[in-house]
Amino acid sequence: MAAVLRPGNSHAVHGALAVLKRLLQRLRQAYPKAPILVRADAGFAVPALYEYLEDQPDTRYVIGFITNSRVLAPTAPLLFKAQRQYQETGEKPRLCTAFSYQADSWDRPRRLISKVGYGPLGANRRVLVTNLVRRPPLAYDHLSVLRGDVETDQADGLSCHRFLANQFRLLLHTAASCLFWLLRHHLQGPEPATAQVNTLRLKLLKIGARIRSRCRRLWVHLASGDPYRDLLAGLRQNLRAGPA
Repeated sequence: MAAVLRPGNSHAVHGALAVLKRLLQRLRQAYPKAPILVRADAGFAVPALYEYLEDQPDTRYVIGFITNSRVLAPTAPLLFKAQRQYQETGEKPRLCTAFSYQADSWDRPRRLISKVGYGPLGANRRVLVTNLVRRPPLAYDHLSVLRGDVETDQADGLSCHRFLANQFRLLLHTAASCLFWLLRHHLQGPEPATAQVNTLRLKLLKIGARIRSRCRRLWVHLASGDPYRDLLAGLRQNLRAGPA
């Protein structure tokens, strides 16, 4: 629905609020009764974004938060516990807690969720700001860790010299990502449905075939020894059946 390239010398949140307002408006029109969850990196952690989302009905957000000494202070007991568990068991613990915090630029306190871990490299603490009321482990694991798979699937080939050309390539990457998402949606079985783009491209697109064009049909002849013929046949059947 939106893929906007920003200059390298601009802040990550530049223009984000305007895009977000447009997206939420379109989502509300398409799904008027659905709750909306907004997830974002710490680069989008600004009061203007929080305030706008908090004013929207049935809208929740989970946004990464840049840490400082005031934010990390309430997590000190949890860090001590995580360090002790690691020293006793040798396994890396992942502990979560939630607390209220108000920055100097905020007009109200907000809920922060902190994940505290400890391993061979020492402490690992991450913080999220959210208006969710779920338990901290659930909010962190299911609403932050699972965020952003699309980021690894697109926008890795913007090597043109002109900014406008890279913006166009970003749109192409986004369209391809949406097509692969639909492709996964029509595949059967747990493995193909969660496969990465490179796996789908290898098994379904980068295969040898002979194409024959007729006036009413396009024939694709595959090798009889194609190891993924059943996967392709199942996809074809699901596509012909229409949306699930």
